[in-house]
Amino acid sequence: MIRDRQTFADGGQDLGSALDYSLRFLSGLPDDDYDASANRSSDVSAFVIDTSRANAGRDAVLVEVTATPRTVFTPFANALASFFGSTNESSEIGATAIAGYTSWACDISPLAFCLPSENYTATANIGKTIRMRAVGQNASWQPGFFGFLRPEAEIVPDGACDGENGANLKACQIAAAGNVSQCFSTRGVDIEPGQKQGLNAAIFNTRLDIFEATMNKNRNDYRFAPGPHVVTGKVAKKGGKKGSTCVSNKDPDSLDTMAFPADSCVANGSCGRFGDGNWDIRGYLETNHGIKTHNDADGDGEEDPGELSFELTPATQPWTDMAALAGGPDQPTRYEVYLREIREAGPGGAILPPDRSESGLPQCSTAKPGQGDEPYGPERRILIAAGIDCEANPVRGAATDVPVKEFFEVFLLGPSRDVANSSPPPYEIDVEIVGSAGGGNSEFYGMFRDVVELYR
Repeated sequence: MIRDRQTFADGGQDLGSALDYSLRFLSGLPDDDYDASANRSSDVSAFVIDTSRANAGRDAVLVEVTATPRTVFTPFANALASFFGSTNESSEIGATAIAGYTSWACDISPLAFCLPSENYTATANIGKTIRMRAVGQNASWQPGFFGFLRPEAEIVPDGACDGENGANLKACQIAAAGNVSQCFSTRGVDIEPGQKQGLNAAIFNTRLDIFEATMNKNRNDYRFAPGPHVVTGKVAKKGGKKGSTCVSNKDPDSLDTMAFPADSCVANGSCGRFGDGNWDIRGYLETNHGIKTHNDADGDGEEDPGELSFELTPATQPWTDMAALAGGPDQPTRYEVYLREIREAGPGGAILPPDRSESGLPQCSTAKPGQGDEPYGPERRILIAAGIDCEANPVRGAATDVPVKEFFEVFLLGPSRDVANSSPPPYEIDVEIVGSAGGGNSEFYGMFRDVVELYR
C-alpha cells in the first residue's frame, strides 16, 4: 500500500513493509486541533475506528499514517561531538500524517433519493426504472422516495437562479438549465422533503414543454427552455391548430402517441419502485412510429378509443429493426431510443410522423435549447441525483450531514404527476438510470472531483 525509500537513517533503504509504518482509520478530528497545554496536536484516540467491526469502512473518513521511528546520525551532531571529544550524537526520528479523501459534485440538480440497498449502484442498473415519490413533511424516507439537497448558500453567482429565494429558488434549481448550484460533498449533504408548499410536479415538466402552476410565467424564458424531444402522450383539450397549444398534465392521453413507459413490473406494481429494465419497447415504437390505421367503427370521422391500430413494417425502418431486439440482451434502453429518435428526426426536427397528434417538438415555449449563455439539447432531460443509503442513515423529514453513496445520472421518462389531492400534493417522477456521475464520469453536465487533503 505504501512504498518509499530513505537515505539517512539506519536500517534498509526500502520502505513498504508492515514494520515501517502503522495505520489508523479515523471518523473525524477534534474541533480544536491543537492541545496548547501539551504543546502538540490534539489526541485523536476517541476517533479511531475498530476495523474488526462490520461496516467499519463506512465511517472512515480519514487515515493516520505513522512512520516507525529510526535512528538518524546527523553530520552536524557528529562534527560537534568530534570537536568536544564526546561520543557521536544520534536522534530517533519518526513522523505522523493525517489525510482525508472527499468527492465533490458541482453544478448539479439538487435532488436526493433513497437507494433500495447498500450495494445498489448506477453502473449495475443502467436501463432500469426508478419510480421516485416526493417525501412528505416529517415522513420517513423509504427506498425510491426523493427530496432536495439544500444549497441555498451555494448558488452560482450570476447563474440561472441567482437572485431567487424561498420556494422560487428551489423550483428554479430543479427546472432551470445551465449553471445552478455550486458544490456538494459526498461526505455529508443537507436534505429536505420533496413535498413542500410551492413545489409540485410542474418544476420537473419544463423539460417537456409543460408549463403549469408556478412555472407558467417562465415558459418563454430561455433558462427554462425544453429539450428537442418532448413527446408526452398528451393532447390539448382545446385551442387552435392540433398540437399547437400548450399541453397540461390534466389534458387527456393521446390515442396515437405515448411517452416512454416505465418498466413493466413498475407499471403493474409487481416490483415496487425499482425496475428490472424490461419495458414495452415494441408498444412504444409501434404507437409512435408504426403505420397508423383508423377503423372508423362509428362513422363519425373522429379517432376514438379502440379505432386505431399500429404496425411496424419494412417501411418504418429503423424502428422495425429496433423493435425486433425486444426482450433480448441487445434491447435498447429508453435513453438510447430517445437519442436515435433525435438523430432520425424528420423535417424541422419533428420526432414523430406528421399523422400523429403531437410532433414531439416544443409547441408551448418560444425559447429554444441553446439560446443564452449555456447551450443544452438532448441532455435537458437528464437529472443528476444523490443516492443515499437510508437503511444505514435513517432520515425523517429534513436532515443534515447525510453521506452520499453515489451520484446517479437519470433520464426523465415523461411528465411528473401528482398522485393525490392534498396540500402540498405528493407527486412522482419516472426515470431511467443512465450511469454514474461520480469520479468525473459524467457525460452531461456538472463537475465531479476527487480531492485528497492533508490535515496534519
